[in-house]
Amino acid sequence: MTVILEKKNGEKRIIVPQIDNADLIKSASNFLKKYNPNDVIPVDIENIVAKDFRLKVIPILRLFREFGIRSYTDPNLSTIYIDAEEYDDECSARVTIAHELAHVLLHGDIFRNREFESADEYLAFQDSLNKKNSKGYSLLERQASFLAPYILLPQGQLKAFVDEKIKIFGGLSCMVPEHFQILVEEIKKKFMVSKGCIRQQIIFEFPDLYKAMTDPSAKI
Repeated sequence: MTVILEKKNGEKRIIVPQIDNADLIKSASNFLKKYNPNDVIPVDIENIVAKDFRLKVIPILRLFREFGIRSYTDPNLSTIYIDAEEYDDECSARVTIAHELAHVLLHGDIFRNREFESADEYLAFQDSLNKKNSKGYSLLERQASFLAPYILLPQGQLKAFVDEKIKIFGGLSCMVPEHFQILVEEIKKKFMVSKGCIRQQIIFEFPDLYKAMTDPSAKI
């Protein structure tokens, strides 16, 4: 829940609350129980966003090139704007859409009714938030970036899939770099997410696997 403090001169200062990783993971689990109760894989994030949250997704040409941002959600929480090149890559687009939905879930009260209607004004909103809060926008981004992969890569299904693949390869100690490449590609194909998203979840959810991937000679 967002806390808004009012200074003596009437200026309102937004305090972005800390949310620990365990609570973010729990939020993802609760989200999936409600919006993906049949454990459909890949998670139909586009349909959830459109039908359950009534959010439109609109690609914008050169959004990243000209403004340095890949996506943002309007203050009415009705439209997600996404860089057109990002949108054309289905796996990356799904992660970006989930990221923006995470902002809606976690930070809706911060975004709601703010005064920005363009990418320029959104950047000004970021600057304003950074000035009013030492943690600022980076904290919002960290929380959304952590939550989104847990929505698209549900813990139970991902663990079962990865464990089965490792077993097929003969265990971690038998895996070679080519096996890791195959594993990442198969996760991408099944869950329809970007490799960056997969890497993040391997780091958090499979530390032994990550160790083996980054040091294939290590014996686990």
